[in-house]
Amino acid sequence: MGDDIYVRIEGIFRVMLGEEHFTTFHATATMDDVDGWTSLTFLEMIMALENEFNIRIDGLDAANLTSVPNILEYLKTQP
Repeated sequence: MGDDIYVRIEGIFRVMLGEEHFTTFHATATMDDVDGWTSLTFLEMIMALENEFNIRIDGLDAANLTSVPNILEYLKTQP
């Protein structure tokens, strides 16, 4: 399950960042590590996660989703 979630997250970031910036993406990446992961990209990522996983992410939860490990942990707790 965790690997499948990671692959889906990776796909979202690949589309959002484009190949040019995706090269800095990795399994432990944070917003500060990834070129192109800006505040605007962050909002787009939240919406993409909601669509991909058919969930709603409230603002308080979204504020903590600034790293790949945090995103993985959050998604693992969703029904």
